[in-house]
Formats: sequence, C-alpha cells, structure tokens
Amino acid sequence: MLLLTLLIVFVTSSTCSETQSRQKRAWIIDSYEIEEGHPGPFPYKLGQVSIDRKYQVYFDLYGQGIDEEPEGVFTINKNTGEIFVQRPVDYEEQKMLKLSFEAKKMHDLTIDTRLGIEILIQDINDNPPLFEKPLYEVTVDEDLSQGSHIQTVVAYDRDQKGTPNSTFHYAIKSVSPESPNIEFFIKNTGALSFKGCLDHEVVSKHTLLIEAIDHGEVVQLSSSTTVIINVEDGNNHLPVVTGQTGSGKVKENESGVSPLRLHVTDHDVFQSKAWRVEYTILGNEKGYFNIETDRKTNDGILTVVKSLDFEEGATKELKISVKNEAPYFSCEVKSRPTIGLWNVDVTKKQSSGGNIHYNATTVIIEVVDVNEPPEFTVTVKEAKLPENTQIGTWVEKVTAVDQDSSAARDFM
Repeated sequence: MLLLTLLIVFVTSSTCSETQSRQKRAWIIDSYEIEEGHPGPFPYKLGQVSIDRKYQVYFDLYGQGIDEEPEGVFTINKNTGEIFVQRPVDYEEQKMLKLSFEAKKMHDLTIDTRLGIEILIQDINDNPPLFEKPLYEVTVDEDLSQGSHIQTVVAYDRDQKGTPNSTFHYAIKSVSPESPNIEFFIKNTGALSFKGCLDHEVVSKHTLLIEAIDHGEVVQLSSSTTVIINVEDGNNHLPVVTGQTGSGKVKENESGVSPLRLHVTDHDVFQSKAWRVEYTILGNEKGYFNIETDRKTNDGILTVVKSLDFEEGATKELKISVKNEAPYFSCEVKSRPTIGLWNVDVTKKQSSGGNIHYNATTVIIEVVDVNEPPEFTVTVKEAKLPENTQIGTWVEKVTAVDQDSSAARDFM
C-alpha cells in the first residue's frame, strides 16, 4: 500500500520576488508510505511528482535508500519524476527514510526546487515474539503454597509497538509428566504459578513448554521456551521408631557408656533435612542421659552422662520422641473448582507450635547393682588414752555401713 500526498500552494502577487517564491514553492511532498517486505515484482512504481513549469526540469533524489544506507531501494526517472521501488525494505532496520528531492532547470542545471521527503515504512507481522532464554530452570520447595510465584518468562516482539503484530500472549502448550494433583498456569506478565499440591515422590521434575503467540491479523507468529521445575523433597513423611539394639543395662556408678541404640525409618530423601531426625528424652529431669543422632544411619545413641545409683531405683523409664530437622508438611487436593485456586488440605508444622503428633517410644534402662565397699560413718574419729594403759582396754567404737541392697551384708 502506498500513499502520496501533494499540497499545492498558489501565490497571486505579481511582484518579481513573489513570482520567484511561487516558482520555488509550487508544490510540497508530505510523505510516502511503503510496506516492508513487499513481495514485488520489482521495480514497482511508488508515485510520480510533477511540477508546473513552462520550461523543462530535471529530477533527482539523494539520501537514505538512494546513496545512503539502505542503498538501492529507490530510483527516480529524471525526466518524468516517477519514483520506483527496487527492492524490499525492513521496518525493524529502518522505520523511516529521509531523502532530498531536487528539480533542476534543464538549460543551465540550476536548482529550481529543493525539498525533503519522508518515506514511512509500514510494519508487517514478520517477527515472532522471542524469549530471552530458550531454557529456564528453577528449584522450588515441595511445601510451596499454590498460587505462589515460580518463575517469570520474558519475550519481546520487534514489530511495530502498539499494534497487533507486536502484541502477544503466553500459553502453556504441554506439561510433562502430567499429574492430577497439580495444574500450572501463566499470567499475562509471564509469571508462572500453579494450583494444587507439589509432590516430590510423585513428580520430582516438571517440564513445561511455553509459547508466546502474537495477535497478527493476517498471520499469527509464535516461538517457545522450556521451563524445568525441580521439586525439592519436603518433610511429608514422619520418622517412625522401628526397634532398638543393645543390652539396655548399665552398671551403677558408671558413665560414658551407651546401653542402647534406637532405629528409625523415614521415607523422605536420604540425608536431607526431611530425612535426618532429632531425638528428645522425656523423664530425664536429673540429666542422667543424653541422646545423639548417628548422621550416617539416623540411629539414636543413648548415653549415660551421669552415674546412676541402684539403691535409688533398679530401673529408669524414659520416653524418647523423634522428629525431623525440617518442619513437617502435607498437602492433599480436595476439589478442583474451575475458577480460582483449588481446595486443598494443608498441614504445616513450623519450628515451634503446631499440632503434629510425633512418633515416640518408651525404653527401660536397668541399673545393675555392684558390690560397693562399706563406708565408715565418719572418716576421722579422735580417741584419748592415758599413758601406760593396759593392753585390752576399750578405746572407741567405729561404725561402717554397706549400701548394697543384697542379702549378704556381712563384712569384716
């Protein structure tokens, strides 16, 4: 499509200067418009300029599209004033071409008229919206709440701004693998989010193909990018005590020994915070025991850190609970409304508070009695005798006590 506008200005004064002005301003070219990427055939006529003169004039063009970049786009018939287009132009390279037009007198080649010409390039939809990256990759926590932002993809279109050719929208074309518990969606801004529940055990990596599609009226162009979403395992499995090994016995007055080892199972990812456990001892008010986690096996190693006394009790009952380093989380889809987010049942336990019932077990530690030596009631007792006291004279009485609870308490 092309447009040629001619504005004719007539001057009626008969003075010499006004006549010369009238000759130099007999016409003014406003603008031409040509469509980028015109298929031809070439050359084709863009338009024709003419000038009302009693003498013959010679036409010439200079500037962009002639002898300046992009060169060789236009030519002019120097005798008739016809302008021809010789090849296609690209809107994205040049949105407007500025030329100089001259009309010269044939008899002496003096310039009769000099004007500026602007040729506007009409954009066509020849550019698809292109993404900044061919691949986006992001890692998210399994306990991420639905509706949360995951990743933003960005695309740009080089066609003329504010037109359907450069206006586009995003669309999710495919999700692999598919899961009934999650649905991804993308906003007009390119922000990616989801409905439902992430589940590392079901799908640990989601691969999304996203397209940007323009709104061209004649043809719609598009491009795509890939988004990989890695789901990091969260703590959605509680640890369970499965057994214990060890004698469960400790000698009185002995410390630094480990009478038993607790074993647990956890179905979260091995060696993650969701898998590693922490043990807590209940009923250890006097601080006789301590329990530590074996980082390789997740076992709980119970150690006596303060010596026990058989006479204070032959057994010690302890309750030991286990929980993970990471807060517990679970998510279950209840319904999938067509509008808005889905209805999900979420259970979260942060580092403090919450109503999660952690697994616990009760252990009995047997205190073994040992034959402790009898002890005197006083360590030093003073007695006085006169000199020359006879042999066999009573001096003083000392008392020793044996704390053992066994029947054999005789000692010498």
